[in-house]
Amino acid sequence: MFAEIITIGDEILIGQIIDTNSAWIAQQLNHIGIRVHQITSISDKREHIEEAVETALSRADLVITTGGLGPTRDDITKRTLADYFGMPLVMNNDVLKHVESLFATRDTPMPEVNRYQALVPEGSEVIYNHNGTAPGMWFPVKGNKVLVSMPGVPYEMKGLVSDTLIEKWRAHFNTPSVKHRTILTQGVGESNLMGMIDKWEDSLKDYDIKLAYLPSPGVVRLRLSVSGENEELIETRLNQKVAELKQLIPELIFGYGTETMEEVVGNTLLEANSTMASAESCTGGYLAHLITRIPGSSRYYKGSVVAYDDQVKVKQLGVFESHLQHYGAVSEEVVRQMAEGVRQQLGTDFGVATSGIAGPDGGTNEKPVGTVWMAVSGPNGTITQKGNFGNHRERNIRKATLTVLNMLRKEILRGS
Repeated sequence: MFAEIITIGDEILIGQIIDTNSAWIAQQLNHIGIRVHQITSISDKREHIEEAVETALSRADLVITTGGLGPTRDDITKRTLADYFGMPLVMNNDVLKHVESLFATRDTPMPEVNRYQALVPEGSEVIYNHNGTAPGMWFPVKGNKVLVSMPGVPYEMKGLVSDTLIEKWRAHFNTPSVKHRTILTQGVGESNLMGMIDKWEDSLKDYDIKLAYLPSPGVVRLRLSVSGENEELIETRLNQKVAELKQLIPELIFGYGTETMEEVVGNTLLEANSTMASAESCTGGYLAHLITRIPGSSRYYKGSVVAYDDQVKVKQLGVFESHLQHYGAVSEEVVRQMAEGVRQQLGTDFGVATSGIAGPDGGTNEKPVGTVWMAVSGPNGTITQKGNFGNHRERNIRKATLTVLNMLRKEILRGS
């Protein structure tokens, strides 16, 4: 079962906006066993729309278009599809009432041009858009194929898919059940991880489970996928293989699914009834940013000292000048004192610290760009770790932040 997605709009092609719709739609289709084998972006031109639709329908069971359904003259998708399928535009009174009600709730007169939103191709099925004025449209095609046209506004499109279309697609195409498990790991890169779990990966073939490695700076996600008619059976198989992996690499797994490191650390702190503070040099407040992205983080996070200058390390965190002079700011001795100092100054259970050379310059033969020292100070003492993260500044900052947060997570669990 294959699908194609066509995004329509010059704003995508000139880089004015990024097409996030296609990625989200592809994820939803994958969950119900429909594979996307092409995504195409085209301009707001009749001939381009007709050509793209014609080509997609020749090779896909489901074709999805987004964009070009507004009331203005440049939005030509609906007129083009109506002509392509030989369906005249007719007024749909239910859609018109819906559009009028949207303007009424805003206490705003409805412009006459918005009546156009209620014109739909005769013979198409209207998919009601509860979040906007442009309805989606379902076009039946010979051979049980389907074309669905949706607005390009992301929250409107997502509403149509989540509220209505997922179940319609599942029923129409009678797709098999598809289950996924995503395991989140931190601590080793993709190739090293592969070597650690190669025998376990080989065993997945016996269960028809597919494994995908999804690396990003500081984290490697492992996605398990399996499809079949017996949902209970495939659920059991996935649970079994995840349990085996957890026994194999327990020190590397920090979460599952869509969890983030900062969410996991926050929940771990809450469960332990513990607090934390951070002292950051090379990460420049990025650690504090990630932690405070989580609603309710004030319950466990007390604050941060961004000690970029050495004198801030001395005056605010109690780092010895002699250590800075003898060992340098990027050293185990200094980062240890930073973590202990911020913990003491802010009166928290845990203090974490980073100090390194983010780059792209500033490195030496002894301490090349990407060298980062990290520390966690807590009730059981202070631990440190050195990282060599490469020569890309943003990746270095993120890798260092995720690494020290994972160190903190482990320390909390060790003491609980």
